[in-house]
Amino acid sequence: LRSLHRVAASLGRSLDLERLFDTLKQSLRERMDPRVVALGIFHVDGEPMRLLAHGAEPDSCKGLLSRIAAAGVALRMEASLTSGQDLAQWGCKRALGFPLIHGDGEGACLGALLVAEAEGSLLEAPDAVAWLEAVSHLLAASVDNARLFEDVVTANRRMSDLQSSMIQAGKLAGIGQLAGGIAHEINNPLQVILGRVQILQV
Repeated sequence: LRSLHRVAASLGRSLDLERLFDTLKQSLRERMDPRVVALGIFHVDGEPMRLLAHGAEPDSCKGLLSRIAAAGVALRMEASLTSGQDLAQWGCKRALGFPLIHGDGEGACLGALLVAEAEGSLLEAPDAVAWLEAVSHLLAASVDNARLFEDVVTANRRMSDLQSSMIQAGKLAGIGQLAGGIAHEINNPLQVILGRVQILQV
C-alpha cells in the first residue's frame, strides 16, 4: 500500500504524458524491473494517439496495446501463445496488459498499459497482478487529467491565435479607414485645383 501511495502521489504531480510515463517506469523498475513497459493512449475511435515505450520501439508495441484496449480487460500473454511473436522480438517470455478505463470501469478506454518480463515469475504472483491493476487505475485517472489539460492548452492556444488574428484584422481595418480619410482629404483640394485650371483654360 505504501508503494501504491507513492505511485499515486507521483502520478498526481504531473499533467504531462511523457513525465507520467517516466514516473511509471521508475515505479515499475523499483518493484519488478520489467524488460518492456509500454503505454498507448488512444483516440475515441480506437486509433493510437500516443505510443510510449521503454525496452522496445513504440511502434512494435502498437499491436499488443491495441489488443489490450479492445479487450477491455486485463490480459495475460505468454511467448508460447499468439502474442509470442511480439514478445519474442523483445526477448520476453510473458506479459500482462491492462486497459486504462476512465471512471468506475464503465467509462471509455483511454489506452493500455503493457508490462513484459524476460525471466522469472513476477508477473505470475497474485500480489504483483493486483498491484499492477491498481497502478493501471491510478494511471487511467492521471492520463485522463493529462488529456484534459492538453485539450485546455490547445484551446487556449487557438483562442490566443484567434485573438491575434482579430487584433491584426482590426489594425488592417484601421489602416484602411485612415487611408480612405487621407485620400478624401487630398482629393478635395485637388478637385478645386482641377476646376480652377479648367476655368483658366476656357
